[in-house]
Amino acid sequence: MAATPGAVTLHDFCVDADDAPRLDLLVARALSLTRTQAATLIAEGHVLVDGRAERSSFRAARGARVAVEVPPPPRPRGARRGHPA
Repeated sequence: MAATPGAVTLHDFCVDADDAPRLDLLVARALSLTRTQAATLIAEGHVLVDGRAERSSFRAARGARVAVEVPPPPRPRGARRGHPA
């Protein structure tokens, strides 16, 4: 099923390693993002670990559930809703 343009994308995964990396690296690797993009999502509250917001430096335990909400990219300046840029 294709994503709807302008829709939020949800990702959900479990930590499967005892020595999981920092949360920003974990999210970046799981979603093929840069570490900066992952850290921004975390700082803006779009990443939850077992239902709680955590810092980028947080190290999740094995079995923890990570939920990521990726908001749609911002519309280009001057673009009107419902019309392509």
